Amino acid sequence: MDKLTGKVAIVTGASAGIGHAIAKRLAQEGATVVVNYGKSADKAKAVVAEIEAKGGKALAMQADMSQVADARRLVRDTVQRFARLDILVNNAAISLNKALVETTEQEFDQIFALNTKGPYFAMQEAANISGISGDMREILTAMKQGNSRATLAFDMYVHRLQASIGAMVAVLGGLDALVFTAGVGENSAEVRAAACGKLGFLGLKLDDAANANGLTDADIAIRDSAVRVLIIRAQEDWTIATECW
Repeated sequence: MDKLTGKVAIVTGASAGIGHAIAKRLAQEGATVVVNYGKSADKAKAVVAEIEAKGGKALAMQADMSQVADARRLVRDTVQRFARLDILVNNAAISLNKALVETTEQEFDQIFALNTKGPYFAMQEAANISGISGDMREILTAMKQGNSRATLAFDMYVHRLQASIGAMVAVLGGLDALVFTAGVGENSAEVRAAACGKLGFLGLKLDDAANANGLTDADIAIRDSAVRVLIIRAQEDWTIATECW
């Protein structure tokens, strides 16, 4: 399990729960893991000790992810310490077990700050450091230039996409057609090919030439494929423009 050897990962809220498990797994795969915590320093240090006891590398680092300044500092300090950042797992989050009509504005702001605002600006800081944004075109360009972090980002994106497709197939009891639209694989032959790569067991057979051409509203599965694969242009820019008039 050395897929991530040489990589550096931040896991926010990693002192317990799911974050703890993610940090351990990344370390098992060879990554150096920054175990972020907000207040539970002792628990974070225990996670680090657990990882190191199994031969992994980890460091506890405090940052309140509901504070933009802290979120940015966490990324900057990680890069300053390790000279790189390859993975950012925005795990820290809170939920509110109250009825909608009972939720206060202060409670809403607290949830939004930790679950959305902090992670957003942490990603922004990471993008500024990496030199590329989350735009798939930039990621693909960086991949072609040999950027290993871009390759990792692409692989993680495709993995999540395949997991989502698989979950829906399980719920629906099968698959008749797979549609790429609304920015998900709509404009990327590479994403479409990778996403379909593990769906052969469903009888899906991609036409590589048709996929590469990426024609508007095209069926890019070969004739005898049990699953049709369609590209439908969302024309989001045109829709937004018309809504402005």
